Amino acid sequence: METQPQPASKPQVIPLPIVLSLGALVLCLILGGGGTAYYYYGPCGVNRVNAASAVLIQEVTRFQDASKVALATSRIQLAGPVADMQEIRRASDAVAMPACMAYAHALTVDGMDAATNGMLAFMSEASNHDVAVYFEQANQSFQAATDELDRLDQCVPFCADPAVTMETLPE
Repeated sequence: METQPQPASKPQVIPLPIVLSLGALVLCLILGGGGTAYYYYGPCGVNRVNAASAVLIQEVTRFQDASKVALATSRIQLAGPVADMQEIRRASDAVAMPACMAYAHALTVDGMDAATNGMLAFMSEASNHDVAVYFEQANQSFQAATDELDRLDQCVPFCADPAVTMETLPE
């Protein structure tokens, strides 16, 4: 007995609302995943800023350690410790930072410059007032850098453009 060929079955059509719902779900997953990636790994993402902050803090700690040595050194023997401070400053300036950290980075390097200039003024027997002015500038720059890092900690990765921040912050 011969079997009769079965009629070709019609492909099952998925209703349009289900297709649209699945498409919307896939789109949400793609966009949501991209947002998460941006939050952590974007140009000023949390992970990048945390890593750069750790490097910046490490450089400041190295600089503070060198400054302590310089402050405990007699005036005539300051050349070595001040050279160490200058080297740390150059290394800190060369560290690549995310764009949103440019202002904090610049303030940190400015603080290092002022502290080093204070030590150089002391070495050259400048007046106590002139030396104190440099150290006050260093303290102000380091405090402003700390404040900027605290601000960044609150808004990363959605911080205002650093150029706008630099223009709007008081000097």
